[in-house]
Amino acid sequence: MKILIQNGKVYDPANGIDGKVKNIFIKDGTIVDEFSDADKTIDARDKSVMSGGIDIQSHVGTFGLNLARFTHSYFKPKDIGHIYAKMGYTFVNESLMTIETSNYVHHELCSIPIVDTSAFLALNFHDLWRYIKDERIRDTEDIISRLAYINRAIGVRICYPYLKFNRIWHSHKNISTKKFLKFFSQFKKDNLSFPVFLNTSPELLDQPLEECGLFHFSQLGSGITNEEQYNIAHGLLKKGFTADPGLHNNNRNKLIIDFEKSNKERCLSIGIALTDPICFLSGNSSTKEGKYSYYPLKLTLEADPSKICFSIRCNDGASFDMYPSFFSLLMSREMRSGQIEGELPHREFSLYEIAQITRSTPAKLLGLKNKGHLGTGADADISIYNISKVTDSKDLEDEFRNCSYLIKGGQLVIDDKRIIDDSVKKRNYYRKGLGINDKIENIYKISSRRLEHLEVNEIFIPDGFSV
Repeated sequence: MKILIQNGKVYDPANGIDGKVKNIFIKDGTIVDEFSDADKTIDARDKSVMSGGIDIQSHVGTFGLNLARFTHSYFKPKDIGHIYAKMGYTFVNESLMTIETSNYVHHELCSIPIVDTSAFLALNFHDLWRYIKDERIRDTEDIISRLAYINRAIGVRICYPYLKFNRIWHSHKNISTKKFLKFFSQFKKDNLSFPVFLNTSPELLDQPLEECGLFHFSQLGSGITNEEQYNIAHGLLKKGFTADPGLHNNNRNKLIIDFEKSNKERCLSIGIALTDPICFLSGNSSTKEGKYSYYPLKLTLEADPSKICFSIRCNDGASFDMYPSFFSLLMSREMRSGQIEGELPHREFSLYEIAQITRSTPAKLLGLKNKGHLGTGADADISIYNISKVTDSKDLEDEFRNCSYLIKGGQLVIDDKRIIDDSVKKRNYYRKGLGINDKIENIYKISSRRLEHLEVNEIFIPDGFSV
């Protein structure tokens, strides 16, 4: 099918296009230079055209979501796909997949319609302890690359950059944050071919960091509790590190949260070994109703958009359906008025900068060469919003919540703000790599794991696509 999008204002940071009125030609699922006879023409006059949104960090296939659906009516897979599509997104990355849960996570991701998917493998340092302790750098690089491929992950995430065991139950096998950072800073980026996503904490920001080639700071705002830590975090971005800020709104019911911050109002808590216990709360624990988190928002407004990806803090009860409200805050000082405790920069994001933090920068970090831009040869994943420079700030959230048109893989999914086809083909992306060797077999033997049960089988990702 050949589709022509004409007269739209195009925002394509990867190709330096900032609001230029131009036509986009789509043929057989790909953006091409030009043709004369379109099967369908979309008039995008006075509308904004971007590539499909890319969510670099979300929780849409995490093990345990069925419990959340049962206890708190969390979104079903079909709803997840529809909400993302309406917001103009065509790709979402699950950020918490473990060796033990990888088959389950991929099964969940395959159940989400419309949007392409991928997942990060959350590393457990218990598995890698002997290699880090002995500073076997090249072996650890090889193991991490193989684990990512075996579990069909697009990258790796480290929830806590240290290893701490209780002496009562384990032999003393602790690894400090300082030792971890020193060890991982010796990695060669070419050997891994993807960045290491670090969950940020105040403890992490206390450590000196110079090399910016390997690490991406995930949820950077989570590590900021005062001005000194803010200056450290901002300095990391100036050095060239990349990050996602982890914005959140304290007005939402905090259904899933760190127990220490829950005021003990829990009705259920679950320990998953990789993070602090996850707590389901019996009520609303918000203490600043209607207020947005100050430091993550300030950091986003002051940062270079080419160094940050948009993200929110899911563990504070925020959800991906809140994205449009954050976009309106970033683009409008008027919308921020009365919502923030603390003085923020007067800066207002442009549509070009919104496209950077939700399209081009995430695509670059995930290694998605054919996504996040509208150049010739790119996948025809395109969103069109009824937004222009004269759009009233109060209307921004509604327009970002309901795009006018969405094209996924060259097929029209949303027409005039209505989903007309959710059966469009999707893919599940993962990183290329080597398979099992003796070191991997030893890791899988820990805790009586069985390799044949844990290695991701192609049946769980029938449309898998390696990058």
